[in-house]
Amino acid sequence: MRKYVLSLPIAIKIGLIVAIIFVFAFDLFLKDIPQLFPKSAEIGVIFRGLCFAFITATIFYFVTVHYPKIKNRDKTYGNVVEEIDTVLFRVHYNLVGTLEGLWEKSFADTYPTSEEWADFTNNGYPDYDWDTAMSILADDVTKRIQHIMVTPNLDITTYSQLSQLVNCKLFKIATGTSGIPGFFGLYAPLIKAFLDQCKELDSYRKTVLKMYGWPAINIEINPNTPLPGSDEAARRIIQRHQNEQDKKKAHPF
Repeated sequence: MRKYVLSLPIAIKIGLIVAIIFVFAFDLFLKDIPQLFPKSAEIGVIFRGLCFAFITATIFYFVTVHYPKIKNRDKTYGNVVEEIDTVLFRVHYNLVGTLEGLWEKSFADTYPTSEEWADFTNNGYPDYDWDTAMSILADDVTKRIQHIMVTPNLDITTYSQLSQLVNCKLFKIATGTSGIPGFFGLYAPLIKAFLDQCKELDSYRKTVLKMYGWPAINIEINPNTPLPGSDEAARRIIQRHQNEQDKKKAHPF
């Protein structure tokens, strides 16, 4: 209940404090003090009545308008935070997990640092099906974020954070809307930029959105756990080599 009271507009909170102080001061002290000027007692009684009216109106506003509104907002944003958690977890599990699987190392943080990314890109991974992998990621994340963005009364800051992620260059290329064919040299800087945006959203989730009662979930994956992304990458590479061998056998010259 305390957080609902503290979430009242600042003007109402100041007015309520002044009204309560004046009512107590008038009843306990001021009414026994001689009048400072003619009609000052009558003015005090009128002002006391206005303070009572303001206190009553504030209680009525709190019970009928403010409390249901904030409670509904907390429930709504609780769902928003939960869905953002799901998006970030899937990005980490499907994308970051795959990158770690290809690199055969684990990033020190949830997302790769600039140094780690430089080491990763220097290895080069031409055999991995980047077009398909990025297309699947873009389709999954886009659908989930667009579902969050249609949440009624979503504030502009949260909407902007989500909009930047869903409209990133990586997704435009992955879904073919840019008209540019994909390959690792093209995807590498876009993947890093996308992960940086995810990190910003993660930070926003842990700081701003935590007020809605949902604890920030630390996204961690045990490096020793087999990752579906890396398994899929290995399967595709093996299949591609097998297809090339079959073609050479069928057409040796």
